[in-house]
Amino acid sequence: MNEKDIQSFSLATLIDVCGRRPGDICYDGCLIASRVNVQDEIDIDLFRYPTRIDAFVILLCSKGSGTFTSNLTRHTLTENSIFVHLPGSIIQAESTEEIALHAVICEEEFIRRINIDIKLLSRLFLSVEKQPCLRLCEAEWAGITGSFAEIRSESLPRPGDVYSPEILRSMIRTLAYKVCR
Repeated sequence: MNEKDIQSFSLATLIDVCGRRPGDICYDGCLIASRVNVQDEIDIDLFRYPTRIDAFVILLCSKGSGTFTSNLTRHTLTENSIFVHLPGSIIQAESTEEIALHAVICEEEFIRRINIDIKLLSRLFLSVEKQPCLRLCEAEWAGITGSFAEIRSESLPRPGDVYSPEILRSMIRTLAYKVCR
């Protein structure tokens, strides 16, 4: 397979192809979603072949497991583990066994807009290039999934609330830093 044969998706294209579900949070270049049964909720065939996603992708597995290849290296995402995909990396799904995922998918421009310190993120990038799939301890898992719950709560419509967008940006920034830990 040559480079021209690899599909490339932006976040917007990914949303168009896979669709949005109730409970998904799509905010200014960032998608936060949970899929209880990936096999029923995502057209996994889209990722059966090498695919390039032009966005930061963070996957957290809360149940089951999935095997995939990222930049020619095979990985297995299991319960309480995290996978970080850097923009432009190539991913291919191999199997998903009743896997439940939380996902954060952010465009690079979104990361800049919410003022995440790129120097702090660079340490994560260096680690992720070597090992993009990591098991989390209970405290790390609780901290990150707690941030998901807070973001979900804050994203509920509040008519006339001028503070909510800034609070949401801050919460997403906090989630990013928790992942970097």
